[in-house]
Amino acid sequence: DLGMKLMSSDGATLDVAAAEAAGAEMELKEKEFDARIKGLLGADGFSKFQQYQETLPDREAVQAVEQQFEAGGYPLASEQRTKLLQVLSEERQKLPESIFDPSNTDFVAQAKAFQAEDIIAKTLQDQKDMHRRVADRARGFLSPDQITELAKFLDQQRETEELGIRIGQGFLKGAGVGAGPG
Repeated sequence: DLGMKLMSSDGATLDVAAAEAAGAEMELKEKEFDARIKGLLGADGFSKFQQYQETLPDREAVQAVEQQFEAGGYPLASEQRTKLLQVLSEERQKLPESIFDPSNTDFVAQAKAFQAEDIIAKTLQDQKDMHRRVADRARGFLSPDQITELAKFLDQQRETEELGIRIGQGFLKGAGVGAGPG
């Protein structure tokens, strides 16, 4: 488990050198992967691939909310699905970059952020604000029942994100950020 490898032998501090090395290794592997994909797809194909990858969280969210809508008896029409995807994507792109983003390879900064309640609170508030903007914009093309279901879904998403942050915070609770192996 990567998290355990980044802790000192006594488990009390983050091994900064190990964290920096792991982050650099992940970045290098990502660059190598991108180069291989670009070689296979060409520049235009790679650009389309990147665009698809950037909207993947939004596509997954639309798919999940669509299932929730159907279960509640409020299925999405094709046009609604397209608009919801667009709104989610546009609003997510407006968010400031989150230190807690799983693709972030600055593990030292993440460890410090998990210990900074103000950063956690701001991240969660940014998410809540984004969800409010999504719901407000969706009122223009979703039914009232669908808006209610969307609000429930967005609340669940935010709660899940907060839980993930709190688990990370609990994992690092009391752990300092050290200088190297202990």
